[in-house]
Amino acid sequence: MLVFNKTIKNNILKTPLFYFIVITTFFEPYYIKHYTNLFDNIFDIGNFAILFLLFCFRGKKKPNLFEGFFLCICLLMMASTVFHTGISMNIWKCLKYIWPAFSMILMVEEGIESNKKQLFTGTYTAFYACMVINLITQIMFPKGMCPPECREPHYWLGHDADAALFMLAGAVFGYLSIHYRSVKLDYLIYWVICIISCIISRYLTSVFMLSAVAILSLLSLKVHYVEIFSLKNAMALWILGTLILPIGRIHRLFSNIVVNVLHKSMDLSGRTYIWDCALEAIKKSPLAGYGVLSSEEFYLLIPGGPAFSSCHNYLMELVMWAGPVLLVVFLCLVFVVSQKTDQHLDDHRIRFINIIIFGYFIGLTVSTYEMRTALYLVLALAYYSEALLQSDGEINQYTGRQHNTVSTRAGE
Repeated sequence: MLVFNKTIKNNILKTPLFYFIVITTFFEPYYIKHYTNLFDNIFDIGNFAILFLLFCFRGKKKPNLFEGFFLCICLLMMASTVFHTGISMNIWKCLKYIWPAFSMILMVEEGIESNKKQLFTGTYTAFYACMVINLITQIMFPKGMCPPECREPHYWLGHDADAALFMLAGAVFGYLSIHYRSVKLDYLIYWVICIISCIISRYLTSVFMLSAVAILSLLSLKVHYVEIFSLKNAMALWILGTLILPIGRIHRLFSNIVVNVLHKSMDLSGRTYIWDCALEAIKKSPLAGYGVLSSEEFYLLIPGGPAFSSCHNYLMELVMWAGPVLLVVFLCLVFVVSQKTDQHLDDHRIRFINIIIFGYFIGLTVSTYEMRTALYLVLALAYYSEALLQSDGEINQYTGRQHNTVSTRAGE
């Protein structure tokens, strides 16, 4: 394992520009990814270069529990894909799910250990810039930037659903960054940008996600019983939500609200059809799943064209990829994160991180996004919650593998 020069490493990690470059490289804009082959290849080269650099920064550290579970997820996805499709381009697609998320995990670990302020500032600035550009494209291209044959409008960041993941990630890093400065107006403007973007898109899932985050965030500042903001509670609600909506179809009991208030059809914009097909496919391969499939192969399981290229529920998607084992490993990863965050619910920053993750869970109940990397970015941040709460003077030797005294708490 290559070990990077410590002085050079520290100098790089202590500049917000590094994190800005990492985020803008791995969160490649949808338009570039799908419609500009040359620039897409440049982004891929940049991805490999940054991942290699982060591995060098890491040196000889052993994987912690979070990284261990994530590596298990990666191995299960790869094994299932190879088992079902052999040596094919599906392996490349699987890797393109894996390495951006793994890079985000490494970036957060190194940034937390080196300089939290620069990590938060650089990452927040990158998401801020992406949201501004996306809003501009929404205004300039009301029908989207993609070709006319696209079923739904896509903008700089992709579909409206993809932009929601950027919003939440930017919101949590922005919230952490304003802890270090007195000027906070930009963070308010960030939320205004997100709200305007949701209004333009009229994508109901994004509205629910942001509304839930906003309401719970305000409650978290007033409610004294902080245990209700436990990540374990959020995870339980997510599992329950999957059982009663995609599987149990509880929305049928509220048909009047769905049709007359939310102005949605009872098939929830085709989701019930997708869920039915996904459940049937899972029944045919309940233990091994199908691996990560190409869009054409996925259409054979769930016919319907490009709009039906995922299960529209992340827990179902995991079972489709590699069976219930992959689902259990993923839930174990989230549980390990909850063990870290739920110890520090008395701190408003940790409560906000849990609320943001719950916002992701809401979206992932009825959609499966292209940019899943953002979820793992925030989960990694949550895992290092103990280090996050420490002062910069204490943080240098912290790697997430030992328990140190938390010195920076709300109200102290």
